[in-house]
Amino acid sequence: MVGNAAGPIFNVYVLSQDLTKNKMIGTTAWFFLLMNIVKLPFHIFMWGTVTWGTLRYMLLMIPFIAFGSMLGVNFVRKINEMWYKRIIMIMTAIAAIRLFI
Repeated sequence: MVGNAAGPIFNVYVLSQDLTKNKMIGTTAWFFLLMNIVKLPFHIFMWGTVTWGTLRYMLLMIPFIAFGSMLGVNFVRKINEMWYKRIIMIMTAIAAIRLFI
């Protein structure tokens, strides 16, 4: 989906706001949660990409998602602000380059 290309663009915007890493993560999480909620009816009713089979699969993945979230929270706590922003800039640059290829 074209909407998936918004990640690097949104990262540039959030970086320009000079937020702390926790506020950056929170802002990004809320923004994409709301965007995905808006897209959900289209996935269900128009594109048919959410079915009972995919819902069952999502339910099976909940423990892995929870585990990954805990790992992510612990990982982010250990990174200082400067390195976090550098990592975001590097990953954003890589994603932007990949969008052109």
